[in-house]
Amino acid sequence: MADAIRLVSIAQGYDARQCMLVVAGGAGAVHAAAIAHELGIRSLLISREASVFCAAGMLLSDLRHDYVRTFSGELLTISRNKIEELYKEMSAEALRTLAEEGMQETDAILSYAVDLKYVGQFHEVTIPFAPLVENFVQLQQTFDAQHRKLYGYNLPGQPVEALHWRLTAVGRTDRPQFGRVDAKCAGGIRKKSREVIFDGRKVATDVYEGSQLSPHSKIQGPAIVEEPTTTIVIPPGCGLVVNEFGDYEMSL
Repeated sequence: MADAIRLVSIAQGYDARQCMLVVAGGAGAVHAAAIAHELGIRSLLISREASVFCAAGMLLSDLRHDYVRTFSGELLTISRNKIEELYKEMSAEALRTLAEEGMQETDAILSYAVDLKYVGQFHEVTIPFAPLVENFVQLQQTFDAQHRKLYGYNLPGQPVEALHWRLTAVGRTDRPQFGRVDAKCAGGIRKKSREVIFDGRKVATDVYEGSQLSPHSKIQGPAIVEEPTTTIVIPPGCGLVVNEFGDYEMSL
């Protein structure tokens, strides 16, 4: 699981140690602290509804459609008119699809990108850009910078080849309003205590009922917080606090 996070962070040029780990899934909070420790992440956010995090996101998220057209050529010499024709075609298709899903054109956001690579190389990099107003010289410079970020080097002045021209259409949906939770007390009531194995040895561990924890409640590990659909494991040396929205924030 730690390797999966490395794939979408370190492999993409991001330092996971500078990020907060957002935990999802019913079993996510069981493993989260151990995964974060391996990656050097110091803070975690755990929703009380972690078990349905993805399902809720699917229902609340914007509508999205992706389109792509292949038209290859050296970036600085490629036909700009042809590119405009491709995007006009994709834009019309995207707006038609969103309209069929009940979206107004004013609720649609169109964004653009192109897959670029150095001539003679194999791997391409997807670079966002603004169509019709984007200077392709600037686009090539952006590619040089992103290539260096991802692979540790670039080749300024080397011809760049464009391969695939992409359009993403997003239909914005109404956002739910999340309110702050009233604080009842700053501490949690321990439900029971039991032995839990941490790092190969048994440790007496306090167990708390999640529904009894209100904003500003603080718990020091080792501890366990039980929710109806998830279990939060707080290893020794870690701390947990309930934030103003009723969700959990863990620090390592």
